[in-house]
Amino acid sequence: MSRLNLESRLMPETPVSRCAFCGLPSAPVVHDSGLCPECLDHCNRSLRNMRRSSLRDRLSLVPGPADLVAMLDRKVAGLGRAKRVLAVAVYNHYKRALIAEEAPGEEPPGKANLLLAGPSGVGKTFLVECLADLLQVPYAAVDAASLTAPGYAGADISDMAEALMSDCGGDLRRARHGIVFIDNLDKLRARRGAEQEDLGGVAVQQALLCMLDGGELRCDSPSYGRFDLPTRQILFIAAGTFAAPAETCAAPGFTPAGCSPRMSGDGDWLDTPDFLAELAGRFPLQLSLPAADSALLTEMLLRPGRGLLASYQARFRMDGVQLKATPAAVDAIVRRALLSGGGARALSRELERLLLNALFHVPSLPQVETVWLDAAGGEPVACLQQPLAA
Repeated sequence: MSRLNLESRLMPETPVSRCAFCGLPSAPVVHDSGLCPECLDHCNRSLRNMRRSSLRDRLSLVPGPADLVAMLDRKVAGLGRAKRVLAVAVYNHYKRALIAEEAPGEEPPGKANLLLAGPSGVGKTFLVECLADLLQVPYAAVDAASLTAPGYAGADISDMAEALMSDCGGDLRRARHGIVFIDNLDKLRARRGAEQEDLGGVAVQQALLCMLDGGELRCDSPSYGRFDLPTRQILFIAAGTFAAPAETCAAPGFTPAGCSPRMSGDGDWLDTPDFLAELAGRFPLQLSLPAADSALLTEMLLRPGRGLLASYQARFRMDGVQLKATPAAVDAIVRRALLSGGGARALSRELERLLLNALFHVPSLPQVETVWLDAAGGEPVACLQQPLAA
């Protein structure tokens, strides 16, 4: 036997490399996929097309402005003008995102971030939360007062990216089309004359500019690793009270007649020395929300199924007890909330104060069937079994 034949018998046969997808002999498969380069490329293209189609379907299902306002009306009391302006802005924003996905070479319309200015308790945060829930898009909320300049201890701008990723289960493509709500933007006023370095004023404003311009948020997350989140298709909605400081008479106030849109060039809320001039331009659409009046507070309190009183009634029902309120009690509660000036938060505090003892004792009193809210001497009170006038 020749040496060549002997070596061929002793050496094992080299297996033929076959693609796990097409089954044809090919060049060495790509790493551990088991696919030839052609099939791997085909699968990647198909996956990208499926994701793009799924995103297109979600974006195309965004309700029209009128439908969106109708859905918000079922969840949020009052703020009719704000709902309309916000619905149109959101609808146009996601149409812009759809254009960018379907025709990458076509320049979509300009992006319009929003700024909501109004007193505490008027419903700014709740309105945006309901909007994101109706649209079923990733949502992240951040308190601007807690933000510090990059590199310092405290909340960072990049935390918004991780919050969006958490809300959509780590799906980066979905996170790119989310909504970010920045509350208390007015707390980022420059701290002029402070002895310590201004870590939460101008420094954070400068960090926000790049994000609002459509840059990338770089995040090193323990849950999702390192990733870059483009913000070009993210809708940013900021809010703040923007109350005039006592020593500043020329600072803007609220529009008493109702909420009115302020387009680019009329950005009064950020057009002060305390904010960077560039920041005002990043919020071309600004809304002024009026303080809650007695009619709006009454609707917040008595709204069927979703009012504050309904939430407490649900608590008492779990103990087999009814909660009822007389008209005099409603008037007295609303009056106290108006005096405190806290809007919906003031209503909630007043109900908690009135019902604390009842919530404590009723579970141990099986004979109690009804808790009444009534008024005595113009002040709201809580009593068991029957109202004071009975």
